[in-house]
Amino acid sequence: MKRKAKRLLGMLLAVVMVVGMMPMTAMASDGTEIITASENVEVLEAGESDEVIVVNEAEQDTEAEAGEDVFEDVETSPILGASSTAEVWVGGVSMANNTYLANGETKTQTTKPEEGGYAYLKDGVLTLDNYQYTGTGYCDLEGDYIGIYTKGATNIVLIGENGISIDTNVGDDALYIGFYCDGNTVICGEGSVEIEAEFGILSGVGELCIKDCDISIDATSDSGHGIFVSEQNYIEENAKVTINAGGHGIFVCFGMLTVKNSENVVTKGEDGEGYAAYGDIRFEDSIITGGSIARANYGSGSLYILNSTLETTDNVSSNQAIYIDNSDVTALTLKGSYVNVADSNVTITTTEWTGPMSGYVAAGIEATNGMEATNSELIVNAGIRGYNTFVFNDC
Repeated sequence: MKRKAKRLLGMLLAVVMVVGMMPMTAMASDGTEIITASENVEVLEAGESDEVIVVNEAEQDTEAEAGEDVFEDVETSPILGASSTAEVWVGGVSMANNTYLANGETKTQTTKPEEGGYAYLKDGVLTLDNYQYTGTGYCDLEGDYIGIYTKGATNIVLIGENGISIDTNVGDDALYIGFYCDGNTVICGEGSVEIEAEFGILSGVGELCIKDCDISIDATSDSGHGIFVSEQNYIEENAKVTINAGGHGIFVCFGMLTVKNSENVVTKGEDGEGYAAYGDIRFEDSIITGGSIARANYGSGSLYILNSTLETTDNVSSNQAIYIDNSDVTALTLKGSYVNVADSNVTITTTEWTGPMSGYVAAGIEATNGMEATNSELIVNAGIRGYNTFVFNDC
């Protein structure tokens, strides 16, 4: 367990070293007045007034001005081509180009199996057609056990119902990984895969794109993570991802997490977040449920919820801005440096003012550098707290 902890800590320390050199957002001075809903925000009945309510005379925060165009469509993922020289291991077996591996076999063959599921590799495209595997998989140089291992740009195509289950009882120091991707990787197809492992999908190098397919991950050990990505993670084009994890549901060390035209159901353990990234987290035209939504404590990214439904019994937070447009959001609390809500319904369910330290008071919505809401319905049971300007128009 010590080696495992050191390796994961090493990845996180690398992130801290990089982002630690980035400029941090300046906080308000001690003399700045704290604004709370109970003291400053007039509560209106629906349709009672269409005027702008400004709470205090400070000028609008520059983040509000910069947020005017944030609701434009986010770019989809880049085209990630496959490499004919990619190294691929399936179920502990090395795959040569243009070969098949039938269910239950330990050697590849050059002809398609007459019956049953199989894996097939052709020019960097790995097709899993009703492939099923249970075992320890491929043991890499680090002593980790991996069901599907790819090195180099790879496309993984899912057909039918596939399953990867990794035996996690080999040794305490090992990582047990369903898919390990070392290079740009696309997982796609009209099929599905169920993964049981300590790490469902671990992308050590390159970007990971999940599209069209259905992925279910059971990573419920104490240190288990559903999807752990070092760079960018895209989930799009009607993909459905269901994760039950002991740690993080989806965690991106560098770059952003984008979910577009997809449905995600993520639950997480006590030691992790449902969704976490050191860059932007963007949900667009998607349905998001379960787990807390949190940006990490470093970096300069923001949280975008656009044309989506987000429902969680946990917290939604970002050290930077939160933008909600044409969406339905239900959460325990909402916290960002700046909060912008437009044409949306936001329900914050916490009923208690609580804080992480003595003398600290937290509210249902916290916006340290101001908040603007337009043509929206806000239901907040524990008040609104923050600095600078608060603007509510047609709310």
